[in-house]
Amino acid sequence: RIEVLKGPQVTLFGRNATGGAVNIVTRAPTFDATGEFTATYGRFDYKKATAYLSLPIVEDRVAASISAVGLGDDGYIKNPYLNVTQGYRRLAAVRGKLLLKPWENTEIQLNGFYSWSKDSSTFSSKPLDGNTAIRLVPNSDNIPLSILIPTGRYESSTQFVPFYRARQFMVDGHLKTDLGFATLSGLVAYQQTRGRSVQDTDLSPISNFTVEIFLNGHSTYEELLLTSNASGRLKWIVGATGFQGRAFQDPQISNGIRTYNGQITRAWSVFGELTWKPLERLSLTAGLRYSRDKKRGVHRPAATNVETVGEKSFGNLSPRAVIQYDFDDRANIYASYTRGFKSGTFNTLTA
Repeated sequence: RIEVLKGPQVTLFGRNATGGAVNIVTRAPTFDATGEFTATYGRFDYKKATAYLSLPIVEDRVAASISAVGLGDDGYIKNPYLNVTQGYRRLAAVRGKLLLKPWENTEIQLNGFYSWSKDSSTFSSKPLDGNTAIRLVPNSDNIPLSILIPTGRYESSTQFVPFYRARQFMVDGHLKTDLGFATLSGLVAYQQTRGRSVQDTDLSPISNFTVEIFLNGHSTYEELLLTSNASGRLKWIVGATGFQGRAFQDPQISNGIRTYNGQITRAWSVFGELTWKPLERLSLTAGLRYSRDKKRGVHRPAATNVETVGEKSFGNLSPRAVIQYDFDDRANIYASYTRGFKSGTFNTLTA
């Protein structure tokens, strides 16, 4: 299912949920065998296939599922200089899940995800009104711009076919156990992304502005929640989170000049929220989260081992208050106040 939550969601969802949250919840393994397969074909030789399979391993105790998707097309952007078609996409992804119920009221889920993609549509562009950077080069008046600059829709005249290629994998584990008065749940996750992009930022056949970026990033996340099980007038939740992230351009090569740029993030938070119903149809909610982020930016210019390092910490107290009245099961009216939080960041490319 897909959940769309409007307004700042910092109190419960944490860092960077300043304007809302979109939660994509994928299917858990089932103890009944089930599966499905789809295939699609479209213009530009577009092909897509998906598959899903869920099976019980041990009756009512262990179940597993696997899902996969693959797609690709031949592109739709003409390159009159190279006489080729670009703007293609290639993607493949697979996800595996293992559901364990070792004893009553306890559930463990272990997940793994891997994806690979290559896309040339992102950088297959053309200069606005023919204004390429090559026009700033001396003696550029002798360049036949009418030939070099594309004018039609879905055209691009780069000297080579640009692309962005990415590989990502993630593993995560979830624990949920019923303590009677409350449910204790925990999450740990690790994610890694590696990418490479090659682009002609001048968008002309003149090899004058070429940028190649190697992206290397990884992060870990931890979460612990305690949620009340009470069916009465008062419900509550308390929790804590931790995040450690590292993302670097290692290196970025601009016209042969190599630089090393990146940022390291350390963050943690504690939060709580309670909802009280003084009347059957009236609910009052109050929540509070304290967040702390520490950023470290690193820049190393070409041909030197001297690094420029900057550090900055950000702290924030984010409140939330809601009053809601339910007319019936399908209609309600509410008013809410929420404060969002998003820490600053280093733009190490400007160093």
